[in-house]
Amino acid sequence: MQLGWAAEVRLELDDAVQRAWEQHADVLAQQARLDAAQAAVAPERAPDDPQFRGRMENVGSRTDAPQWTLRLRQQIEPIGAIRARVRAARAEAGSEAADLELLRSAVFDEVAAVFDAARFLEAAEALVSAERDACDAWIGIAQKRRDAGVGAADDVLEAQLARVSAVRRLVGVQRDGAAARAELGALVGLEPGDTLVLDGPDLADWVLEPPTRGESGEGSAEVERIRARVAEEEALRAQVAAEHRPWLDFVEGQVVLESGRVPSFGIAVAASLPVFSLTDGAVSAADARIQARRVELDAVARAEASRREASRAAHAAAVAAVRSLSEVVEEASAALEAEREGLTPDRYWELAADVARERQELLEVQLDAAVAKRAVERGLPTAR
Repeated sequence: MQLGWAAEVRLELDDAVQRAWEQHADVLAQQARLDAAQAAVAPERAPDDPQFRGRMENVGSRTDAPQWTLRLRQQIEPIGAIRARVRAARAEAGSEAADLELLRSAVFDEVAAVFDAARFLEAAEALVSAERDACDAWIGIAQKRRDAGVGAADDVLEAQLARVSAVRRLVGVQRDGAAARAELGALVGLEPGDTLVLDGPDLADWVLEPPTRGESGEGSAEVERIRARVAEEEALRAQVAAEHRPWLDFVEGQVVLESGRVPSFGIAVAASLPVFSLTDGAVSAADARIQARRVELDAVARAEASRREASRAAHAAAVAAVRSLSEVVEEASAALEAEREGLTPDRYWELAADVARERQELLEVQLDAAVAKRAVERGLPTAR
């Protein structure tokens, strides 16, 4: 049993995106991976701990004096190798951060698509309702004219059929709108019983505005993700190259203490000679992986540039269509009101229903423009 008060939740697009982001399961998992990768950078800077070893011989022997051998060993790693390892850890964290940004872009695109659809369906419901109301007025007047003997029965039937068409479309719009709002509610974590109220700029004005994302010249989240992968492969290549250079492995000091004798000291040094590893192909393999990533980056960047240009062209064409159709619809609406006195009431409401249908057609064209606008923005940097 759930107790509590139902609330009205008012959301603009940015609010909806933020709520969806905060509860997205993939976001939480990716953030945890990023935190782990960032935490792994600091340990890579630390050198290995020294090793101490002690050994006792001849303890309790009747013939030989007791002897103690103390050894202290320190593994040695070149500064270049440490830096390469730290760079590789940072690059891995950068890749995780790029994956998080890609997910951020995907969440924005998903929420924006549903949010836009819900808002347009709200507007469509209002327009179809206006058409239905006009048909109701048309039917009422047509019935009065028929009853007075100055109108025909088929005038009433024509008005009723127009109303049937309007109601059928209204039911469809309401069904689609409810589905869109339910999907949006699930994305933003709406509590059961709460009412979702969508706010935002006027749709007719918004679709005519230029895209707010993607005009800075920055690459998309996908391009940035591949760039991060290139940087990661380059860092790994530097790490492999550092491991294939000759260097001291460790230095070990030794003290031997024996009863009745002067302590003796010794030192041992070990160095690796990459005789076989120089020809094992690890560096060449790393170079090949870097080249593969660069080829991928170039291909994706080219495809994205082409898609963006096509999307801009489609958006420009859609905006031109909106402006053109909006102009003629407003002219028709103004003409209807200007000529209202010269029209019979039933004829006026018949034409009012026609104008309402034309406004629905305009709304569909505006929706096409909105989809084209989002296509220009899709996958491009989002504001945090």
